[in-house]
Amino acid sequence: MAIEITVSSLSSLESALAAAKGGEIIKLLDGYYGSITLSKDFTSKVTIEAINPHKVTFSDIDVPGGSNIHLDGLIIESQPRIDQNAHHVTISNSILKNALYIRDADNIVIDNNDISGGQNTLILNDVTNFTITENYIHHATADVVRITGASKYGLFENNTVYDVAAAPLVHPDLVQMFGTSTGIPTDITFRGNHLYDDPTTGSVYAQGFFFGDPNNGGYKNILIENNLINVGSPNSIAIHGGQENVVIQNNTLIPWPGGGGAIIRLTDARGWTNEGTTVQDNIAKSILNQTNVPNVSGNYFYGNDADMSKLFSGDGNQWQDFVPVGGSPIDLSTGLGASDRLTDLLNGTSSSGSTPPTPEQPAPTPEPTPEQPAPTPEDNTGGTDQGQIDSSLNGVAYAAMGAHEFTSASDVIEVAHNSNLALDAATVSFSFNADTVSGTHGLFSKDASYYTGGGNHLVSYIENGNLIVRFQDGANDDFARIGGIKADTDYDLQVSFGDGNTSVWLNGAQVHSADFSTSWTNNVEYLQFGARGWSSESGEAGFSNVFDGTISDIIVAEGNLTPAQFQNLLSDALADSGTVGGTPTPESPPTDIIANVVYEQAAEQTFTGKTGSIVNLEHDAAYEVQEGTISFTFNADDLRGTQGLFSKDAFHYAGGGNHLSVMLKGDSLYLVFQDEDSDMAFRAPGITAGQDYDVQTWFGDGEVGLAVNGELIGTKAFEVDLSLNHQNLQVGGLGWTSSNGGDTISNAFAGTISDLVIIDQAVSIDHGDLIV
Repeated sequence: MAIEITVSSLSSLESALAAAKGGEIIKLLDGYYGSITLSKDFTSKVTIEAINPHKVTFSDIDVPGGSNIHLDGLIIESQPRIDQNAHHVTISNSILKNALYIRDADNIVIDNNDISGGQNTLILNDVTNFTITENYIHHATADVVRITGASKYGLFENNTVYDVAAAPLVHPDLVQMFGTSTGIPTDITFRGNHLYDDPTTGSVYAQGFFFGDPNNGGYKNILIENNLINVGSPNSIAIHGGQENVVIQNNTLIPWPGGGGAIIRLTDARGWTNEGTTVQDNIAKSILNQTNVPNVSGNYFYGNDADMSKLFSGDGNQWQDFVPVGGSPIDLSTGLGASDRLTDLLNGTSSSGSTPPTPEQPAPTPEPTPEQPAPTPEDNTGGTDQGQIDSSLNGVAYAAMGAHEFTSASDVIEVAHNSNLALDAATVSFSFNADTVSGTHGLFSKDASYYTGGGNHLVSYIENGNLIVRFQDGANDDFARIGGIKADTDYDLQVSFGDGNTSVWLNGAQVHSADFSTSWTNNVEYLQFGARGWSSESGEAGFSNVFDGTISDIIVAEGNLTPAQFQNLLSDALADSGTVGGTPTPESPPTDIIANVVYEQAAEQTFTGKTGSIVNLEHDAAYEVQEGTISFTFNADDLRGTQGLFSKDAFHYAGGGNHLSVMLKGDSLYLVFQDEDSDMAFRAPGITAGQDYDVQTWFGDGEVGLAVNGELIGTKAFEVDLSLNHQNLQVGGLGWTSSNGGDTISNAFAGTISDLVIIDQAVSIDHGDLIV
């Protein structure tokens, strides 16, 4: 059994490593750990992992000669080096901000990371037995990936390699190999990768796969298959000296706007021919066979004048663009190009290279605004109180009101198909706020693998800052793609279909409409929120790509409705049911409440957005109340990221749970209660910077509730007991990453908080005056 050790500083980490023999798992609490060198030769794997991924930062990590080392969930600011005969080293689920250098190393695994920057973002020089999978590798000033020298026995699979920002006189490659005095790379497979160079960045175009400078007998045992390539260079796949068993097969190449690129090129170099090279079953614009290689067969070369819109679904900057147009000469059924890879992606049976989430602090550099940005949220676009909405109301097939937090598979909402959902026309409406928009995260689906069960599926998800909605009939797809989606921002999404039309509305604006027929009358798939179900068997549960964030006020209604029609349907349904605004009329007059003050801070306090301004109080027995009310007034300077207002919390359910946190996430106020093993969340959208808000929350007798400015946000049946909570109390920040009884704080608030009071009675807003 592995030995687990928890550390909180660089010195304690170094002590744990000095004592480690092999087999230990060293867990790191949040924080900055500086620089460390790992040169020890452990007898078995030692894991160094962040308890909270991407909340642990190192300035630098070097591994000169170290072995059996696994780094997981870290942020590394400077270029890590793995060299001097290091072996059995793994880096996974991490963010490397300034490239990665590997030399003279063996048995190296680099999996599911975001690696960026540097002149060359990833270098492997004389590296054997390596696996590079599921990474995002990007933004070099020259070659993005270099594999050189006597590197061999490697797998480079399902990575997304994109974008260079090079100046003239530099000829950048997305993936380059070349020989050196030590030898030439051999026995390497490049499979399922997406290579993309953004035409709007840099001063020169990038080459795709460029394998040059052959020596020591030329290239041998190289397989390039099922890759998706979109670059402007004629050297989209370029081989110089493919001497033995070099195979280029089943790749799909799309040209740049204007027609550049999408060419396979074979050239002699340094006396080595391409006599051992085979080119088969690819989709490309053309081939420059400058060495008269005879082994060229089964390819589809569409030529310079082809209409790309009749062949492909897009221009090549995302994998969905490479999906062939149904019925075209390159239809998936032909088996040409990267059909296997695209089929796996469409079925959800293979990852698209999900990247680790970008940390909240510091904020990531924004990418260029796409041509079709997400509409800016407007007032009165659907965030009003919807009352007691459920599937008993006329026209409502399913509803799950309130805010639902998603962080893991246990949070996903799965609803088995039922007759209420067998709709010929439907509208799906909800609000979402993503903690990260990096990688792929499902919002909702009524989907299964490919077109199983007769198709007519529907799915929506976020992929690298893009909102994707896919409608299916029995054999074709209709994609909607909206760029510019940001983390910590509220969005109101409405997706509808019926009567030969599909529509997508975001923040009240229509962003997609198509003549496309789909129906749920024969769709028996599970309805899922917070994940994608598109890899499941027809009629079966199962999902992937869990959402990280909040989804609120979920409603599935009958009919293909505009936002105005949707609101009218809900208003009419509520009126018919006798529900007004979701708040029942009190049966008796308000009564006065007599309570004791547990904590009070009446004076206005200013918080600077810095950790040092957070009020962090040690636990006091006076705070141990079985029921209570917390009220305060706040005014935010800005609405950036996540900012804590009040917290009596710790990591996960440490200390038996029964935690409480109030925070801002973008322009929404969130209240999260925990019992010993589950969460209950409320969300109040539409917060404006520079404006006062009065917050009142209560708990006790099996109920929790929230009101803002005297208006009820909601109540829920939920048991929470602060008499069991021994955590520190924070004002102007959060303690949710601390250990049990610890004092770790984060997410500092910028603004003012005043009139904070905690009493030992649960007081909802319908109780009338409070007597203390």
